[in-house]
Amino acid sequence: IQSLSVMVTAKRLTLSLRTELFRSLLKQDIALYDGTQVGQLTSRMAGDAQSVTQPLQQFLGTFLAGTVQFVGSCGMCLHTSWRLTLLAATLLGPVIYMTGIYANWSQDVNKLIWAAMG
Repeated sequence: IQSLSVMVTAKRLTLSLRTELFRSLLKQDIALYDGTQVGQLTSRMAGDAQSVTQPLQQFLGTFLAGTVQFVGSCGMCLHTSWRLTLLAATLLGPVIYMTGIYANWSQDVNKLIWAAMG
């Protein structure tokens, strides 16, 4: 169900993006079409829209899976023991904090790598 809903959302977004791009192309001056091949325009419409929506599709899938897993874990903890739920809740803050520190460190390392690559 998760992958189906994410796929449908991504397809709708791709369709909307292509429609807006086509409307924008229709408003362009005719000189644009004199210097551009038709195949090049259609290829760009298809490829660019897909490349824009693919990261969003991946993010939505990951976010939805994580949310379902988190809610399920909380429900399991509550069903098992309220003390276990309290323990998990107290550990959630430090885990989020450490994840933020790691994300910042990782971003800095990636910037250094990109700078070294030129």
